Formats: sequence, C-alpha cells, structure tokens
Amino acid sequence: MKTSLHWTVALYLALSTICVSVNRLCAECIEVFPEMVPMESEVLCKAIAYRQCSAANINKTLLPTSPALVRSGNQIALISGKTDYTLSFDIVPIGTATGDHASILHFTTGTNCCNFGSRSPAIWFNPGSTSLYVRIGDSTDGDWGFYRTDALPLNISTKVTLECNQRGVKLTVGTRVYTATQPTYRFAGNLIVYAGDPWYQAAKAIISNLDYEILAYRQCSAANINKTLLPTSPALVRSGNQIALISGKTDYTLSFDIVPIGTATGDHASILHFTTGTNCCNFGSRSPAIWFNPGSTSLYVRIGDSTDGDWGFYRTDALPLNISTKVTLECNQRGVKLTVGTRVYTATQPTYRFAGNLIVYAGDPWYQAAKAIISNLDYEILGKTSK
Repeated sequence: MKTSLHWTVALYLALSTICVSVNRLCAECIEVFPEMVPMESEVLCKAIAYRQCSAANINKTLLPTSPALVRSGNQIALISGKTDYTLSFDIVPIGTATGDHASILHFTTGTNCCNFGSRSPAIWFNPGSTSLYVRIGDSTDGDWGFYRTDALPLNISTKVTLECNQRGVKLTVGTRVYTATQPTYRFAGNLIVYAGDPWYQAAKAIISNLDYEILAYRQCSAANINKTLLPTSPALVRSGNQIALISGKTDYTLSFDIVPIGTATGDHASILHFTTGTNCCNFGSRSPAIWFNPGSTSLYVRIGDSTDGDWGFYRTDALPLNISTKVTLECNQRGVKLTVGTRVYTATQPTYRFAGNLIVYAGDPWYQAAKAIISNLDYEILGKTSK
C-alpha cells in the first residue's frame, strides 16, 4: 500500500497535467433534451442542446478530472444544472482549517447563500475537521442539506458521491451512507462551479475525478424545445450587468426590443455581450456582442467565428430615440441575417461560430453602458447545430 507521502507526491505531480477544458463538447452529433422546471404556479420550459458522445455519456457534464489542489475563488466551469443528478469526486484531505468552514466545491447561480440555486450543491470541511458540511438547497430553503459526516482520513483518497433523485438524497462518503428526504424540488439552471469558492477559505485538499451526471430529463412542449430562457422584462442597460449563464450554440436566433434614451460619447456603448469571459478577440469572446457606435444609436454587431473572433457588422442605420425597435440576429450555418426594425442586413460568415458555455451581459464590464432599455430578450437554438 502507498504511504501517505507517496499519495501526496503522486497527486501533486499529476497537477502538471491538469485538464483546463470546461464542459468539453464532442463533435459527432447533437441530441436535444428539454426539461420542465416547476417554478411557483408556472411551468417553465428549459432546453439545452447536448452533444452526444456515446450512449454511456449522454447525460454527463464533463468537468476537470485531473487531480487539483483546491484554491479560493477557483472557478472551473459553467454548467447547466438539473434537479436530478449525481455528483461524485475523489478527495485527499492534506490538513484542516480553523476559524470557519473550508470550501471544497460550490455550484452556484452567483451568490454564497441562501437564494434558490446559491448552493446547488456546495460542500465544505467543517471548522477544524475533515468532516463534510453539504448543502443542496431547494425552492423553500436555499441552505438545506447535511450538517456533518464522519471525518475523512488525512492523506488518503476518499470517494464522495451525492445522488439527488426526485425527493430522495443519498450521500456516500467512502463506505458510509447518509440519506434524507428533501422537502421540495431543487434548482435547475445555469451554474458557476468553484473548486474553492470566493466566500470561504479553501479546503486543504486535492480533488480528482470530478463528475456531474444528469439522472433524467423531463419533457416539455416541442414549441419550446430549443429555447434558452433569458430575462424578458424591460431593464435599463447597466455596466457589468451579468444576467445569465447559457449553453451557446453555433446556429441560433437572438432577438430583443430596445428603446434608446440617449447617446454616449468617446467610445462604443455596450448593449448585450455573450462571451466566454473576455472582451475580444478570442474564439467565443463575442458570440455575439452588440453596442451603439460612439455618439450614435446605430448598432455595432460582432458575431465572431473560428478564424476571426471579431467578425460582424460595423454599422446599421440609427435607431430612433425613445421609440422601441425590434432587433433580430439569425445565424444559421454560414448565413447571417440582422434585422433592425424593417431594415435587413445579410452576410456570409467565413467559417463556424463558437458553441459552449457563455456569460451574458446586458451591459458588459469593458465598455460604458448604452443609454437604453431592453426587453423581450430571447435566444433560440436553430435545429441540430454543428460546425
């Protein structure tokens, strides 16, 4: 049997080969699976198109699997979380932390606690211990979960599996099993994944073989199968205003209504920006992104593709002030059509567009915010998209 030192050294050496890809997509084909999510008195249809690697992997969301030291504020992925799932990973505790809980993994809509989706799930070591503090959350209690497991052995790998299936919850830590019945349904939607969140000290631990697997899909109407739900109520554009995390596809229609209420001087003014996390000009940086041109209400629209992350339209006709205009961007294979009110602009894109996880800003953090109100924002996947 390996000694604790051998385990630690071997795992640290493996860090040099850590996989940094997030939600990797296969190239073979795409299957569309919808999910019906009950929210208060309504039923909202959500759908994400998943690339199908094999029947065995059809429900898997691929996360980094190589051994990695937990670090504070370490965002490792953006995923589409579901109500019913299995989360599993191997963990080697290499010490304990004092004073407060120590973060291991945190799946969140963007806040620490205790909104619906804030901890979906989140796992810590308890203060001064290697026992686990596991929060899962549901529609009535964003902090519901398990308070304390048995302590994990130091410098030895332990398998942890959390299975959430309907109202049944089973947590397996090594050979020990903990079960509970959840009061109501869990969050489904876009989630940031941290291996060490930004709100707590990082756990002294190495994790590996991280896996998130969807257990089932619920059906919704064919009419909504390709829709990604975004905020639709009228909202003033604001700088650095992140409104969603979505699974973007190569072929899509983006539409919204906009009321310009002024112009900005000096530089472009951001309206919407779908991005992997950077302003420009990597593949996916502008997928798409839309601004007002300086001192104008004409649109500057960038779509990007695999050879030019800043490809797009430079200038449309100016939009009328204080009047609502419908804007629709349709990207279908290499054909691109931009409709602004009654005016139509078309182009042929040189190559394929980005597909993958995207942050959506209604006013990005890199430019001044457009003086505008947007509403009825809609992103719809067009068919079974591919490169």
